[in-house]
Amino acid sequence: MDETVDASLFKLGRDAAEMIAGKNAVEQVDVVPGADFDYRPIYHFSFLINPDHAEQKLGTIMTRVYQKLRDDLTARGEERYPMIHLLDRGDWNKRVRA
Repeated sequence: MDETVDASLFKLGRDAAEMIAGKNAVEQVDVVPGADFDYRPIYHFSFLINPDHAEQKLGTIMTRVYQKLRDDLTARGEERYPMIHLLDRGDWNKRVRA
């Protein structure tokens, strides 16, 4: 299984988050391949979102970004599905890493 993440996945994540949360709300995006508890392949998408600049509530952002990324990954023929993490500045350095 290829455990690398190409730059297009970072762009895919940023584009989805900016489309849902607003361009000024998305500060950082990170993507790491992994597996869920059933060993199915996933991508951990971590987003540093500034809630003061977000156009929607964080719960709505999480749901809609998940749906957008799931659809985008499926359209790319990816077997992995997204796992979304919305983090604040205090938790950003604790995000899932390879």
